[in-house]
Amino acid sequence: MDPSPSSKRKPPHSGESSKRPRTDAGVSEATKKALNELDQGATTLDLSGSSFGDCGIAVLAEALKVNKALKVNRTLATLDVGWNGFGSNGIIALAGALKVNTSLATLSLRGNELGARGIAALAETLKVNETLTTLNVERNPFGQRGIAALAEALKVNKTLATLNV
Repeated sequence: MDPSPSSKRKPPHSGESSKRPRTDAGVSEATKKALNELDQGATTLDLSGSSFGDCGIAVLAEALKVNKALKVNRTLATLDVGWNGFGSNGIIALAGALKVNTSLATLSLRGNELGARGIAALAETLKVNETLTTLNVERNPFGQRGIAALAEALKVNKTLATLNV
């Protein structure tokens, strides 16, 4: 389902930043909010349209790797980081986090700039990830090379039930 031109981008989410000191120069308020919500054991993070780019998604990916909510409580089940303007470097960082993730079931990467290199990294992750059941990569320019990488990953992955391309 294609959105109308006026609904392609969602407005940025607002929120208070985490009160903990961080090395987050250049990281958006939306990313800081996400880190704070992870610390509080969120089950769903909708950060779509926050425009945090490669830097913000890399910080979020690192938090997903080391966050107590994922290691102990395993609470985060849904993550929407669609329409944030990150590309291959950002998805490569996130793909690394997904390799060690044991709770995330739904991931939306819709409307970014993932490219063939980024989708290839994500496809490699899908070969080992055993928790992701729904993945949305619509409206990303990854072409035939990206489709081929996803097809190869799907031969191995046994848990992904829904893939939107």
